[in-house]
Amino acid sequence: MKPNRKRKPCKRVSRYLWGKLLLSVCTSVLMLWLLSSSPPSLKATWIWNTALITEDPERILAFADQQGVNRIYLHIDRKEVPRHAYQAFISEAKARKIQVDALAGDPAWSLVSRQDSIAAFVEWVHAYNRSVSSEERFTGIHVDIEPHVHPNWRQEQEKVKNEWLTNMELVIRETKKDPNLEVSADIPFWTNQLTDRESESVSQWLLGALDHVTLMAYRDHVEGRNGVLDISSHILAEAGHSRQKVVIGLNVLESREGGRTTFYEEDTGHLQQQLDILERRMKKYPAYAGFAIHDYEHWDAKFKREQEKPAAREKG
Repeated sequence: MKPNRKRKPCKRVSRYLWGKLLLSVCTSVLMLWLLSSSPPSLKATWIWNTALITEDPERILAFADQQGVNRIYLHIDRKEVPRHAYQAFISEAKARKIQVDALAGDPAWSLVSRQDSIAAFVEWVHAYNRSVSSEERFTGIHVDIEPHVHPNWRQEQEKVKNEWLTNMELVIRETKKDPNLEVSADIPFWTNQLTDRESESVSQWLLGALDHVTLMAYRDHVEGRNGVLDISSHILAEAGHSRQKVVIGLNVLESREGGRTTFYEEDTGHLQQQLDILERRMKKYPAYAGFAIHDYEHWDAKFKREQEKPAAREKG
């Protein structure tokens, strides 16, 4: 009697199906791992009034926790704020998964005549980081120079622009003497319209040279004509791939440039709604790295004002 050979194809089919199932499971696990291992969006804020880290550091960090802030650009005040205040603040911030960058900048830093001041600031950060524990170190250096605010910009734009780029080269070169230190900068949203000395757009050069740029896309609405998306899209498209990181900066300060450039007059509910739209709409840009709110003191004050209004109505 001939053996029954009809069972072998069934075994082959079974092995094939199990193989497909195993491949599907492995792919799903890999995708979940990639999603879970991808870094969260950067959510930053600036602190210009450095004395606040000595007066009420807990309030700053509690607010940061509440708002999901994971990066603080902290202005360096070498005269009034003691070194140990930076140590204590950074250590507690890092314990809460919040990185701290050393912040400095001035429109005067657009000129090469101020290179000594720039180099002294960067060296102070290096010296500080060398003298403290890893938990107390700055993560990076962040500069806010804004050459377009310099009084010489209107008459000597090309000269000021070129000197600013020379100084940015200095900032990057000096910062990267410690390869573990990140370097970033605030830049206007229209820098793609300027060319550098090699006929590349200024924004393209900065994107390639810095660890991230914070784009000052100061508008009070995300969608629509002349909104945050509209004015940011050119540089985000220019960045192209995910190695070049763009953080979208939004403003909550009262501005002399008009109400359309700030969320100062809008309530925090509207601001959060716009931030949700921003995060959702920016997913199509690989270079989008998160957003930053300028600045902590005024952002916090906005919440305080809204909390005080119901209390005032109850008393009335």
